[in-house]
Amino acid sequence: MDVPIDRSMDALAVLVERTAITDRLDTRLANSPATITDLPYEILALVFQAGHIAQAPRHSPPFELLVAGVTQRWRRVAFQTPQLWTRIRCRIHPLEESEALDAYLRRSAPYPLEIVLTVDGETLPRAASDAQQLAPYRQAIQRCFRLLVDFNFDRAATGNSDVMPRFDAFFQPMAAPLLSSFEHDSSGVGRVKWERFPMEAPTFEAGAPLLQSVRLLDPYPYNPVPPLARCSVLHMSLREPRINSILRLGYRIPLEISAIHPLTTAHSLVHLELDIFYRPHDSDYPRGWFDPAALVDIPLLSTLSITSYTGDPEIFSYLLRSISAPALQALCMRGYENGALPISKYPALHTLIWLGKGADQPYLPHNMRRVLRAFPSVERVVYGGPYDDSFIDHLLQKTNMGFRWPQLRVVALRHTALASNASNAHTGDDIEALAACRKEEMPSFKVVFLAPDLAQPWGSADRPHYDAALPGVKAYLGALDAVEEGG
Repeated sequence: MDVPIDRSMDALAVLVERTAITDRLDTRLANSPATITDLPYEILALVFQAGHIAQAPRHSPPFELLVAGVTQRWRRVAFQTPQLWTRIRCRIHPLEESEALDAYLRRSAPYPLEIVLTVDGETLPRAASDAQQLAPYRQAIQRCFRLLVDFNFDRAATGNSDVMPRFDAFFQPMAAPLLSSFEHDSSGVGRVKWERFPMEAPTFEAGAPLLQSVRLLDPYPYNPVPPLARCSVLHMSLREPRINSILRLGYRIPLEISAIHPLTTAHSLVHLELDIFYRPHDSDYPRGWFDPAALVDIPLLSTLSITSYTGDPEIFSYLLRSISAPALQALCMRGYENGALPISKYPALHTLIWLGKGADQPYLPHNMRRVLRAFPSVERVVYGGPYDDSFIDHLLQKTNMGFRWPQLRVVALRHTALASNASNAHTGDDIEALAACRKEEMPSFKVVFLAPDLAQPWGSADRPHYDAALPGVKAYLGALDAVEEGG
């Protein structure tokens, strides 16, 4: 009997020792960083998805192809993660892309797609124009929630191009039932001539009922533009006017077509952003492009941002006179230095953001007073304009009717260190005097300094080709809201 007992005790001792070793290993593993190769499938898939989301849409090579080429395990995980294949880059060239497109459509199912489409001299070749070859692209558009279209014609292209007529014929009759975001870059259009201009129908004439956000870079009159009737956010950037190149082809642009023509059907806009990179008189736009008689009514517009990178006064005068927005609450003017403004046109306006380019400007009192008269209902103002010292002086002065902007509650200013000319910048005494003076009639009145990232000088180099580097209007509105909430 002694032998079996001894054996049992020995086995128990071994088991206790192994248990202790296992406990130590578990403790070490729990308290030490594990390598990514040890991550469970589900966690690794989430890491891949995060990398895919973080990558810029036009970045190359695609993130999904990078991770799929590391190890066999990563490849299996990548192929079994549908969200990783929801961004498709293509040129609508079936002879070269059909195999890859089919793979993306299969691996990404059933998720919505983001499509980055480059239109160049090889898009939609004649040899690949039958319905069967283009069917996968139509399937992709049916699942597309975000579409980015870039024109990239080679500078060496000569003669007439028939790409655009085929492009129009492909997209015009189509429906985009899931499309919510559309971006169209025409900056490469002027490098090539085509046979037919203008377009006869809008892109997606069968409907894009969920479309909310549209960005148009260098839009021509009649460029491919989706239906804007339900769009709530629109950004237009006018960079390189080249209308004369089209006029020389013998096309006549009607005078009623103006710079704001795309807005005529955008009756549901809530936020509108317009960036102008040229002076109208220095451009080759025909007479009528900036038509003073052109008017557009946007009844729901709440936020309007206008940027002139040349500081041309006609830009602000023309756009503010042309756009009727009875519900407008916030107006951002970047680059306004002087020029006539319509008076008391926006009765609901309560927030003004006035930002200069940071360069020294001559002091012209009547230009300051133009802004004060044009927007008498202002309650909150962000000021980074060209007249740092005179702005506070005007807010301190009383007229026969009392203070200018009597409803003013919040003033946000550049810090002296960020002013273009420190000798002309406001001082601490100015700020204290303004606060004390205004609080007598508005106890909640506050003066604050802008955060450095919201107050830096800017110029045309600060707006990259695709991604906006300038702070958005929402950033300034958020800063003002934080001040009023006591933040």
